[in-house]
Amino acid sequence: MVASLAEWVSMGEHGVYVWSAWGVTAVFMLGLTLHARLERRLLFKHLKRVARRRAAAPQQRGHCDDPKA
Repeated sequence: MVASLAEWVSMGEHGVYVWSAWGVTAVFMLGLTLHARLERRLLFKHLKRVARRRAAAPQQRGHCDDPKA
């Protein structure tokens, strides 16, 4: 059993390495989550813009976005 909280946090001489590794991992995980949310938001904006453009434009044969062309 650990004698004190300070002893547990310091983890002997390895505390600096262990806690810095946890901190770096937490920062990267947070950054990855924020980046994924931003990319998702940008994708939905793009898809809405494309849908509005297709709905507003008259049907054209041979258009590059038309899979039948």
